[in-house]
Amino acid sequence: MIMLLFVTLAVTVSGVLFNPQQVWADTGSNDKQYISDEANIIDDDVESELNGKIKQFYKETSTKFLIFTVANAADFKISKSIIEDNENTIVFVISSSGAAELKVGTDIEVFLPESKIQEILQDNFNKGIEGSDYTEAISNTAEAVMKEVKQHDENVKENNRQLIPLLVFMLILFIILWIA
Repeated sequence: MIMLLFVTLAVTVSGVLFNPQQVWADTGSNDKQYISDEANIIDDDVESELNGKIKQFYKETSTKFLIFTVANAADFKISKSIIEDNENTIVFVISSSGAAELKVGTDIEVFLPESKIQEILQDNFNKGIEGSDYTEAISNTAEAVMKEVKQHDENVKENNRQLIPLLVFMLILFIILWIA
């Protein structure tokens, strides 16, 4: 929780730090808010649905995914050093002018490099905002990112399942050779 506080504090938009209560705030019902829609560019129903999906994503992957929208930010920057310190974190910042930045922690960067992030932004966010539909663009981008992380987690689990029989075989072979 403290690491997430640092991530929240490190997201800088037009020189103003986000209030840590804006995202990941307790709502009193053990729910967390993963989205801060200051620019009010996400439909409320979709925001609630997406927050639920991100909550489930966090439970399944232990990956923190935070989304911020801001109204009038010509340029904004996510502190890369803080993201690197929080290896399993994704931060997505969007301005109402159409600028977007998506950063991932070092654990995620291994399988979701900058080139793949740019591809996701191009295919989901940039195409979505061409029609000024920020809600769909943000939702599609978030879902594409979550899909990539979940796919990686499934691949790792599958590889681990395939490795167990090999390890058992090697252990049995070692025991047989040791006895002989």
